This record gives sequence, C-alpha cells and structure tokens, in this order.
Amino acid sequence: MAGDVRRSSRHAQAWGAGSGTSPEARLRQRLPTLDDVERRARRRIPRFAFDFLEGGTGDDLGARRNRMALDAVELVPNYGKPGPVNTEVELFGIPCAAPIGISPVGVDGIVWPGATRILAAAAGKARIPYIAGTLATATIEEVAEVAGPYAWFQLYGLPAN
Repeated sequence: MAGDVRRSSRHAQAWGAGSGTSPEARLRQRLPTLDDVERRARRRIPRFAFDFLEGGTGDDLGARRNRMALDAVELVPNYGKPGPVNTEVELFGIPCAAPIGISPVGVDGIVWPGATRILAAAAGKARIPYIAGTLATATIEEVAEVAGPYAWFQLYGLPAN
C-alpha cells in the first residue's frame, strides 16, 4: 500500500533514559525525588544501618548544615545556548568527567552486599573519583582494580586507646 509506513515492534518503541522504557527511566518513574529514594531505603535497609547512614556525629550539626547548603543551591536550566557543555576537569593530574565524586560511607556492605566494589566500578566507568573510606567493605587493592585511576582513599586517624 503506497504511503503506508509500518515499523516493526523493535523500532516502534523509543529508547534511552527519556523514553520511559529504559531501566533508568523506569527507576526515575518509580522514585522521582530524593525523598522518594529515602522513603524506599528506610523500608528496605535494616534500621541500624539506615540510622548509621542518615545520622551525623554529635548533635548532627554538620549534617544539618550540609542539608541547608544543598537546599540553598538552585539549578537554573539554561536551554537554547549554542555549543556543547563540558564538565571535564583535571583533579590531581587525572582527567575526570565532572568535578564530583562518590564519597565514602563506612561499612557500606551493611546497606548492600558488595557496595564498595559496585560504587567504585560505577565511578570508574563514569570517570569520576570514588573515595573509599577507612571502614569500606573492600580492600584498597580491590577498589583500585575496579575504579582505576579514579580510586581515592580517605584515611581516618583512629585513637590508640
């Protein structure tokens, strides 16, 4: 039939994060905000582990200040400007895709088995730093193996007594 354009079902579906069919898009549909992610985590993660992750030290003053600082940041869309956006930066001689990294969480394996290796691999793939904490659940060598040049280490000075 002239003018009849038919597509196979393989081509009829959209693809990519914005399509609604990719795993990333489905995840964003189920958990659109950080508050949604936190509520889901609170139900899924054992309470002692969630409390450890959510809490800060002492009276949580640092955690409250961090939240206030993040809430004060306003991201303003800047559509329609010509030219590509480049977020690349060099950190300590290593070219990174963006000036951000994945920060350390002690005993992350209580939240998700293999979390240290999973996050380190994701950081290496994304070309951003992964900072393994002193109490990470993988060795420095394992982190370096999966994160490559993006592996960093946070060392705590623990008291001798």
